Amino acid sequence: MKLKRYEIENQVTYLTEDQIKAGIAKPAVKKWAYVLHDRDVKEDGTPKEPHYHVLIWLNNAYDSKYVAQWFGVQEQYIERIKSDVGAEEYLIHANAPDKFQYSHDDVQANFDIRKDVETEKKKIASSNRVSEIVNAIDRGEIRAYNVHEHITVEEYDRFKKHIDNAFQYRQKKIKGVNRNMECVYIVGESGCGKTTYAKQIASDRGFSTFVSSGTNDPLDDYEGQDCIILDDLRPSTLGLADLLKMLDNNTASSVKSRYRNKVLECKMIVITTTLPIESFFRQVFAEEEESAVQLQRRCRTLIKMDRERITFSVWQDSERKYLELAPVPNAILERFKVPERSLEDNLEFLQKTLGMTSDLIGDIRKHSKELGIEDRQISIDGFNNTQGTTPWD
Repeated sequence: MKLKRYEIENQVTYLTEDQIKAGIAKPAVKKWAYVLHDRDVKEDGTPKEPHYHVLIWLNNAYDSKYVAQWFGVQEQYIERIKSDVGAEEYLIHANAPDKFQYSHDDVQANFDIRKDVETEKKKIASSNRVSEIVNAIDRGEIRAYNVHEHITVEEYDRFKKHIDNAFQYRQKKIKGVNRNMECVYIVGESGCGKTTYAKQIASDRGFSTFVSSGTNDPLDDYEGQDCIILDDLRPSTLGLADLLKMLDNNTASSVKSRYRNKVLECKMIVITTTLPIESFFRQVFAEEEESAVQLQRRCRTLIKMDRERITFSVWQDSERKYLELAPVPNAILERFKVPERSLEDNLEFLQKTLGMTSDLIGDIRKHSKELGIEDRQISIDGFNNTQGTTPWD
């Protein structure tokens, strides 16, 4: 065999320290370490024959027969080093606790074995952690939106190339595969609770949620969430091909995005809009001679909302139309109704938010009472999401 790393083991009768020193003095030897095991015992408790363990690392690969000649032993006593850490730890039996434990002081070497083992173990641990992370990404357990829950910032910085490659691999892997995705179409007037109900649906299913922006690139910030809410979707946002691919219930395909096309691995897409599904279809596909059935059969659940009622409909393939079920009261607005607050509540809120002085608060209180505002119980609360809208928008 022709290798760069060798281990030699032989009894002192056949391998002396002088032979070892002659062998490690060869110019081809880059790094070396050896130890005399003279306190080992057999299973019956009798002493083993003293023997040397020698480790050498070469500048270039050499045939084992030449290495045997350097040390004056038969070639059968020359073996390859399978693991640097394992071989180095075995010099003192650190990885063999049932055997006599030697000291690092017993080892002769031209390098710091302790430091070398520690460095190699860190490399192994790092390699194992990388494998753990990329395999979790491959399985879909780690996605871009929750990467911070599984990976520390130090790991992300150190392994970023591996992480990015794993995400790209995942995108290639899921593209074109079968999927079982539901599409829900929610239509209703502004302020009837469409978005809130869409979020509630995702929450009830236990889905992570992405709410699209109102731009021409609704998937710009999508990071692999289970449910996509295309909030207040407008007919001008997407073209025919992109919308139909995005809403394909059975096949994951690449959808156009500004910087990089994305393969959606979501389990649900919810569209909220003020346009009935037929009107939406006509406006999206004004230049296309296509039937609205293409969109309807993808959006198998149709929800119509107003401030009083919610009506659910389910698409029937056999009849090519929706079966409308009995309406139920719209409890969304009542459930998320913003509680009214007294004048004092609002003054306290202003003082905390703006750092107003007590004198200024007193002036506002006085003039508010003169205007009768105290009786109106005006609320300034309720803006509890990042888009600055009321909870029922």
